[in-house]
Amino acid sequence: PERVIEFKVKHIDDDGDLQIHRGFRVQHSSLLGPYKGGLRFHPSVDEDTLRSLAFNQTLKNALSTMDLGGAKGGSDFNPKGKSQAEIARFSQAFILALARDLGPTYDVPAGDLGVSQNEIGVMVQVLEQIDPALRYTLTGKPINMGGSILRPEATGYGLVYFMISLLNHFHQTDFKDKRVIISGAGNVALGAAQKVVELGGRVVGMSDSRGFLSYEAGLDVKRIKALKLAQKGALADYDGQGTYQQGHGLYGLPCDVALACATQNEVTLADVQLLRQNQVLALGEGANMALTKAARDYVRDEGMLLGVDIAANAGGVIVSGFEMIQNAKQARWSAAQVDAQLHMKMQDIFKQVMDACERVQQPRNLVVGASLAGFNRLIKAWQSQHDAGK
Repeated sequence: PERVIEFKVKHIDDDGDLQIHRGFRVQHSSLLGPYKGGLRFHPSVDEDTLRSLAFNQTLKNALSTMDLGGAKGGSDFNPKGKSQAEIARFSQAFILALARDLGPTYDVPAGDLGVSQNEIGVMVQVLEQIDPALRYTLTGKPINMGGSILRPEATGYGLVYFMISLLNHFHQTDFKDKRVIISGAGNVALGAAQKVVELGGRVVGMSDSRGFLSYEAGLDVKRIKALKLAQKGALADYDGQGTYQQGHGLYGLPCDVALACATQNEVTLADVQLLRQNQVLALGEGANMALTKAARDYVRDEGMLLGVDIAANAGGVIVSGFEMIQNAKQARWSAAQVDAQLHMKMQDIFKQVMDACERVQQPRNLVVGASLAGFNRLIKAWQSQHDAGK
């Protein structure tokens, strides 16, 4: 990376005690534009994880065709079980410590695991107090603070659009009447579920960290969305038709398409073996690095179709890019406009990936195709800067 920033974040917890956590920002590459990538609050956060995610983000942003560099940041603070007030105090302390290394044309973070629109809103207020010129330094903002419509849904919508192109290319089909399982119950999973239903598919399974819901005729996605977002409930509280089971059994459900939208390394070798057994048409990574290395190797060796994370889940950063454009022009796009532009960008990414796959004569290996397509754009940018004497 070009730069790794490590800092201490001190905040007072609800018991009045001083807590100290580690904060990081890995600014990986500014070759294509300002650093861009999420902030996550999760106990698993450390420098190595963020270096790996920042590298991935650089490739993803290159593939997105937006003029954005790559970065990732966060802290090992765990928001689970904490009050909103304590999470807000931590968010304020975190962004205060990082503020001097950010800026709307230099480094523009967004939310990620454990950092919702609420926390972004809290951070924006802190940055505005430091300097009003910093108000557009974050994306994923609440709408009334200059956020873009459809930003929470963007990664999930984009994933489904990428998978439509994949299903169409390899199987001459789409989501109509397809049985889809989706891991996770956060923004990415909910966005994907909503779009699948819109396109005529059935969401036959969804999971959270405790267990999974299943219903062959299709779960009530609207009800699940209300449960998760409005009531902050768990999937176990779902009162629609379907069965809730504890444990990690989602990938054993018969399905046509599987979308992994929970967290990294969630999909194991055993999971992809079950999917293969059930003759799944394709698997998509809505979460970053959702498959373990063993799972990814098996998928490659068996010729299974994988919508790889750096291509398939680029919807979030694309709509973040749209948010930056809207902020710069003091404009506000409609939901239809954002959705249509996102769909076009995801089709474009799929085409880039397939072109790269054909060039290396690995027509089904989208992991190789996506990496090559991303590297190609970075190399071209480096060459043009080099030729211009930068």
